[in-house]
Amino acid sequence: MKRLVFVLFTLCSLQWVSGITDELKQKAQAARLTCKQQVGLSDKEFNDWVKGIALPTTDGGTCCEVCACWMRELGYLTGGRVNLENMKAVNAQKWNNLAYVELGNKIDALCSDRVLQTGRKECEIAVDFRKCKTELIQQFGGPPKPGST
Repeated sequence: MKRLVFVLFTLCSLQWVSGITDELKQKAQAARLTCKQQVGLSDKEFNDWVKGIALPTTDGGTCCEVCACWMRELGYLTGGRVNLENMKAVNAQKWNNLAYVELGNKIDALCSDRVLQTGRKECEIAVDFRKCKTELIQQFGGPPKPGST
């Protein structure tokens, strides 16, 4: 009985720490399906993307269209510009740990400042933003992928 209580407590604690909301999960799933259709991903490319195995490549080997679609669908890219306020709102839905939310916000703000946005295609902005985030997540050691903690 004690073991069962411990396991249930641990599982509930892990869900609380990750904090990703059902609403955000559903929005992300819908965004993936929309982008699959818009970009024309094969089932294999789509499944590898969903599982986190590989980012789909198009446009001569970049993730340009997929990245732009993903950012538009989640509200990260609006009117051809990075929407930092929407990113902050989503970060609050990703993690219950305030330190993770603040680190996510810091990384997003730094990348928003670093990525040239004026006069560029959405997909170029999206790819550069993704590269910046990947670099800074490695540099700062997080935050963890939502739902992975």
